[in-house]
Amino acid sequence: MSQIADNVDTSFMAVEDLSNSLTYRNSLVSLISRSDLNEYPVWAKHSSEEFMINLKYSLKYQNLSITDAAIFTNNPDIPETGNFYTRDRLYALPFYQDFRRQNKNYDIYFLSKEAASEYFRQKGEDKDAKGAVLLFVRKIQQAYYSGYQGVLILEVNADKFLASFSPYIKKNSGYYILFKNTKDTYGCLPTSKVNFTNRSSKESDFLFEESEKYPVIVVSQIALHRKIYLVPAFRMSLLLILMTVIQLFVVWGMIKYIFKKINMQITEMDKIVMHDFSGRISITASNELSLVGQRYNLLLDKIDTLINDIVQKETDIKNAQIKALQYQINPHFIYNVLSIFAGNAEQSGNPLLSESISYFGHLLRYTIRDTGLYSTVEEELENAKALIKVYTLHFTDSLRLNIEVKEEVLKQPLIKFLLQPIIENSIIHAYPREYAGGDMQINISVEVFDKKMIITIADNGIGMETEHLCKVRENIIHGAEVEPGAKSDSSFIGLHNIYKRLKLVYGENSNLEIISFKGKGTVVSATLPLTNERE
Repeated sequence: MSQIADNVDTSFMAVEDLSNSLTYRNSLVSLISRSDLNEYPVWAKHSSEEFMINLKYSLKYQNLSITDAAIFTNNPDIPETGNFYTRDRLYALPFYQDFRRQNKNYDIYFLSKEAASEYFRQKGEDKDAKGAVLLFVRKIQQAYYSGYQGVLILEVNADKFLASFSPYIKKNSGYYILFKNTKDTYGCLPTSKVNFTNRSSKESDFLFEESEKYPVIVVSQIALHRKIYLVPAFRMSLLLILMTVIQLFVVWGMIKYIFKKINMQITEMDKIVMHDFSGRISITASNELSLVGQRYNLLLDKIDTLINDIVQKETDIKNAQIKALQYQINPHFIYNVLSIFAGNAEQSGNPLLSESISYFGHLLRYTIRDTGLYSTVEEELENAKALIKVYTLHFTDSLRLNIEVKEEVLKQPLIKFLLQPIIENSIIHAYPREYAGGDMQINISVEVFDKKMIITIADNGIGMETEHLCKVRENIIHGAEVEPGAKSDSSFIGLHNIYKRLKLVYGENSNLEIISFKGKGTVVSATLPLTNERE
């Protein structure tokens, strides 16, 4: 009984931890607590989609028999799409009335097939439940918000979730689980009502184990007849001694058998090691000891795969080194030719062309130079200056670059080629050939706030319409083209590439955002965590 109850507590605790983790996600709380979502539909859609991706990932890989999840909110600005619903749908359901009346933060409710079907109908789903359902209900709230913003409900298949605890919890087994808040039972139907305030009755006693944390009780209907207490003490003692001796023999035999099997597997392992990890342990049975052999075989397969990968990587590295030596002369040849072009342009009286060619050589060196994944803020800014100098050949003196950055940030590491694609987008898209704005300025600022570095690139170009801006934002995240059939240079592939690299290198602590107004310009901001390491 205690073991079954412990298993119930452990499984319930796993689902509770998951619900707790989901409800305290900042993305969920900030979404459903805002009252101005109509003003930011793109942000609201992105936040809800991002939370639903995390939610579905958690439900899929937690392996807790959770079939679905629903978020019932108080916020009327959140549309009822996906897994979001208004909290009004719950008011007519008895379990939610109990949840509100008890003023609980978290509780578990067992719904019969009929009650579960009514719950689904309240959600707007035209279907009947296939069986009983467990609902794990939790308030969504945080200390700095007033009240609570709604509830998260995890829907669990009761048959899969509860029947996995023990083979005893099933039909005609003599055991069942009683849910105290709904008075419903799962397992063998009770033959009589059990008084849990007094375990004794005239005919027999019933064993039960009550969970201290959750509203469940495990009950055994196997009666303990009072006649057993009338057996003389010496007979009881003799029976206990005999049972103890039998148990000792059984345990000794099991231990001997287990050690024999273990020694056989160790001998096979030693033979495999002596033959350079060739061969595998033979599996002849399906038990706990055979699992050791199966895991060892998996380990050997993994070792073989790693060895093959290492050999292949060593081969690839040697081939790459040979090719690098073969083509090492090519960059130097390009630099020399560019120097000749720059000198010839200087002699021909075209210093602007000469200067542009020199800065193009700087860009080429920065691109080809093998400095690994990371650069520094200072190096990225120098590369940005060279890029502007190259484009000055086309725009003459109309294009200007303004940089605002504190000296202590210059040595801060960040991924290479972060600024160049953004600046190129600003030049190409903000200042088209027909642009008549006169003074063209690109401003770069770097700020440090709350252990994060925010890099902002702003231009005073033509800007974008709201509809076009929404498509660009969607393209940055999903990589889709801005317009069907659009050319690659207009699909903002560079911004999507930067977004993916930020997420791969810095994770969810990074982001790339774009703001634009028609006729006023565009602002692109990259946010990434501060780090003292440079790979």
